[in-house]
Amino acid sequence: LRRSPGALRIARNTAATVRYVDFLNMLAVLYDGPGDPIWIINQSLMPTIMTMTDPNNNYIYNGGDATKGVPATLLGIPVKWNGKTPTLGNEGDVVLAKLNYYMIKPGAGPFIAISEHSRFGNNQTQFRIVARVDGQLWVRDPLLLEDGVTRVSPVVILQ
Repeated sequence: LRRSPGALRIARNTAATVRYVDFLNMLAVLYDGPGDPIWIINQSLMPTIMTMTDPNNNYIYNGGDATKGVPATLLGIPVKWNGKTPTLGNEGDVVLAKLNYYMIKPGAGPFIAISEHSRFGNNQTQFRIVARVDGQLWVRDPLLLEDGVTRVSPVVILQ
């Protein structure tokens, strides 16, 4: 997603951190087409986001309830915490995306190989399974709304 030319990049309000206004700015340019958005956020931002409040001093993060199947949300949008995106203060530490606009194409495979030689002395057999898969955002450029000025995208990245 971070390398997609169709993604919009939003300038961070304050360097090396994230603020409430950053989330609002990202939401303002999210494409309003079909599909449900999701926040993809590096887990190093948890302490910052979980204690963040709006101007009325309301928490903007809701931890959800796993026993009832209620997801954690940020401004009402589900959050997926991960350790694969950049850390706090780096471009891509927060992404807002509608993943139904991401195309996945299966490639070659799966190819299966078995070897009983390398672990023969341990009475073990090794298996190797390889499959090639590729994916990309189907939107090649940010979309221009009918007002002729506003650009939106199904993927918004915080710079």
